[in-house]
Amino acid sequence: MTSSITISVIIPAWNNWELTQTCLKGLAATADGITLEVILVDNGSTDETPHSAPTLGTSLFGDSFKHLRLSENRGFAVACNQGAQAATGRYLLLLNNDIFFTSGWLPPLLKALQQDSKLIGVGPLLVFPENDRPRSGRVQHLGITASVGPQFRHLYEMFPHSHPVTRKRRQLQVITGAAMLMPTRLFHALGGFFEGFVNGMEDVDFCCRAIKSGGYFSVIPESCLIHLTSCTTGRFNHEQHNMTLLLTRKPGAQEDDIRLAAEDGYRPTFTPWLDLALKLSTEKQSEIEANWSAKPDPARLPELLQAEPLWDEGYALWTHHQPHNAAIAAELRAILCPSIDAYHELARTLAEAGHSEQAAKTVKKIALIRDVLKDQAFLIRHARTLHGKTRDQATRDALNAWLAVHDGTTPSA
Repeated sequence: MTSSITISVIIPAWNNWELTQTCLKGLAATADGITLEVILVDNGSTDETPHSAPTLGTSLFGDSFKHLRLSENRGFAVACNQGAQAATGRYLLLLNNDIFFTSGWLPPLLKALQQDSKLIGVGPLLVFPENDRPRSGRVQHLGITASVGPQFRHLYEMFPHSHPVTRKRRQLQVITGAAMLMPTRLFHALGGFFEGFVNGMEDVDFCCRAIKSGGYFSVIPESCLIHLTSCTTGRFNHEQHNMTLLLTRKPGAQEDDIRLAAEDGYRPTFTPWLDLALKLSTEKQSEIEANWSAKPDPARLPELLQAEPLWDEGYALWTHHQPHNAAIAAELRAILCPSIDAYHELARTLAEAGHSEQAAKTVKKIALIRDVLKDQAFLIRHARTLHGKTRDQATRDALNAWLAVHDGTTPSA
């Protein structure tokens, strides 16, 4: 018998009942008539969750709500797998409980998945909440890209959510498990998430396995959700374990970070400590400089930096001309245009703004970077190793430029 449920929504939760109840209410209010089954997987919560979730869930979703309680916190991967086993819908939506909903978010995801047979999973554009912090309203997730190493990172994280790059659909290898819609049969066919991961990298591993049979993932920008991120205690306690495990499982992701950025007019660069970053193309740099020179009004700087968030000099100008916004400008610069100078400026502005704890963390980061920079021989060896690994010519060119500065020589192309 065919299920009448279109989407089974799996929401893992461990404590944080306030967030979970807000998530459930928001989901019910924005379902847009799509038939949902909601499965809350309670990872051994010790707060109100086990007592309050069944009542609230049933009041919102009736018999289509399931409260699946585990005896202990077994992590995100196990919770999703347990929820999927109980699911009866044609599609599976994995959803974090720290998501806030916007109107009309769900139909574009479902429509995209139904219209393209090569599309095996989709997710929404995720943005940080609006507040007085530098990341307010900015991109949290627009896809996950792979670069030489391999390293994985969120594409255009911290770009303004209104920037043109956020309006494109892209063929991606990986999207986040924080909000991922896919056919239920796909999740089961791949055995779900690998349960050796502890709250991290299970989504990367899953997506890399999924695309080996063909197809791709995509972020659908017409769908936008607000994501608080990392609200679960201990979220990053196992980062090294998770990355090591991922590498042992040989994800096989192809380098796409630089290719995707190049399509939008950005190019790769490496910091002195060999972190990969993006910078403006020569054409984009000339355009923004000409725009500023035509009318060098400091009041225009926030608008110009919204339009071109990788304009390094613009942040320095903003910090200088608008001292009341100096800490915000300096933090955005340190994230989007990292350099030792940017970090020093951030430490200074944070201290002057009275944020002593954040200033101290920045000073510590500077010290760690300086320790890395002391071992130039190691960095040169590492650059040559990356040069040998990469299959991306733009990355190879950026490493050649780095080696020309730091070693005086470059490997053959």
